[in-house]
Parts: sequence; C-alpha cells; structure tokens
Amino acid sequence: MIKQLLILMAIKCSSGLTGRGLMYPGRTDLFELSIIHINDFHARFEEVSPTASACQRKEGAICVGGLSRVFTAAKRLLKERPNAILLNAGDHYQGTLWYNLHRWNATVTFLTWYLGMSCTILYRGGKKIGVIGAIIKTTTELSKTEKLKFLDEIETINLEAKKLKRYEKVDIIIVLSHCGLPVDRKIAANCPLVDVIVGGHSHSFLYSVVITQASNRTVLIVQAAAFTKYLGNLTVWFNEEGEVEDWEGNPIVLDETIPQDPEMLKALEPWKKQVDALGSKVIGRTKVKMPKTCRVGSATSGT
Repeated sequence: MIKQLLILMAIKCSSGLTGRGLMYPGRTDLFELSIIHINDFHARFEEVSPTASACQRKEGAICVGGLSRVFTAAKRLLKERPNAILLNAGDHYQGTLWYNLHRWNATVTFLTWYLGMSCTILYRGGKKIGVIGAIIKTTTELSKTEKLKFLDEIETINLEAKKLKRYEKVDIIIVLSHCGLPVDRKIAANCPLVDVIVGGHSHSFLYSVVITQASNRTVLIVQAAAFTKYLGNLTVWFNEEGEVEDWEGNPIVLDETIPQDPEMLKALEPWKKQVDALGSKVIGRTKVKMPKTCRVGSATSGT
C-alpha cells in the first residue's frame, strides 16, 4: 500500500527524485540506508486541512497528516526498509492550541512514541552512522534564548564530524539540521565529512538537492515541507569508503489513504478533550480574513 502512495512529481525538479539511475542486482559492496524523516511538525497532533489549518471534517473537508498517520506510515517503513532510521529535524512545538495549552507535556509524551531514545551514533547493518544536530545561529533573532549562545553552523559541524570520524570511527555522517535550505546548501558545500543533510526550518518540499563538493564528493539534502502533510522517504547507497554512490526517494503524502493508528488516537484523546474545550470558546469576532502570513511579513493577525 505504501508503494502506491509514492508521489511522482511532474515538475522541473522531478529528476531530483532519483539519483544516477543505477541498478544493483547482487552487489554486496554497497550499503543501503533508508532515511525516514519529518520536520516542522508545529504541534499538528491532529489531522489538518491541506493548508495546515484545523480540519473541518463536519463540513466534509479533506483532511491530511496528524501524528497518528505519521506513526502508521513510519512504522510500516521501518519494518519494510533495510537499515531504516527515523529522524525528526525540529520545530515540534508551537503552532496550535495543543502547544498553547499543554506545552512541553504533550510534546515529550508523544515524541517518544516514534523516536525512542535520542543518540548520536546509530548502528545499522554493521555500519556506524553519526548524527549531528544543528540549529541556525540566528535563532536569537527568532526566540527569547536568554543566555544561550548559538555557534556558527559550518564550524561546529566540521568540528563534531572530525571527532566522530577520529574517535568513534563512524562510517557515515548525517546532519539533522534546523537551519533552512539556504544554510543547508552552504553546509553541504563546506563540510567535507558530511554525507546527507536532513533539514527543516524553511518548510521546503524538495527531493533531493544534490551538492557536489570541490573534491567531487556528493552530499544530499532533503526536507519534507511541514505540518505532517508528508513523510520523507529517502534511500541512499554508500560504497566501501562510505561515500554516496546513488540515491532514490519519494516523500509519502499522509492523506486519508493512510489509516490513523488507533492506539495513537486513543492516547491523544484525553489531551484532545482539553484542547477542544479551549478552542470552542469565543473570544471575539472579525469581519475580515486573518491569514497566517506573519512569518514572512505583515498580516491582519499580527506581525
């Protein structure tokens, strides 16, 4: 069923969905790694409209995403794919009443459902995979970070990558980035030990950006839009030196053909009742639309 949901993008960037188009019958010298990823969840615990607003199912609307669909699709891929890992590239918190009401409590409860314990090194198929987390250094301009200091992304990643290679002897390095696509491109071009960047922050829907470094190394960048509408799905083949040989990927759209996990729905219900009670209170009325464009400019809903 999952294979039927793979999106074939009939747009200019469609060639980016696959790599060099090579076939590997019987090749045992290549290591196959499946990367399943999500980013910019923004508290979409429940299913949403295609534009990421609240789902109006009573009005016959089409609904997509939601944590229960993410859980269903991720479980299937982790079971089906060889050497599969699941990564979350950040912004899991604010965005709906769920966060306004429950804050960290709901987030930590359900984040662990599908991510498990966090770690810096993953082991798959006899290979050591180093995962480096990175956040954009201008975070202080977006949030009240108090005394926290945010370092240069490229310098910090290179330092950590050298440690992973030298002391941990990792075979592959993945950067789990919440820096946005423009910065991710710079990271890919200037971090000689990085193989794949799983990104977030810019809400980009892309598959996949391919950067060729000055040394002729290939670095892949992927990102799966935002708000649980898609689940990223990338397969990469590495040679014996741990370099990217080829890749293939298609994001999975989490529409109504993906069933919502019943256990997840049951677990969400007590939290949902409180959110529904708060959301049903009328606090005012407006005669004009209030679009959610304050992220990129002025809007009637505020700046």
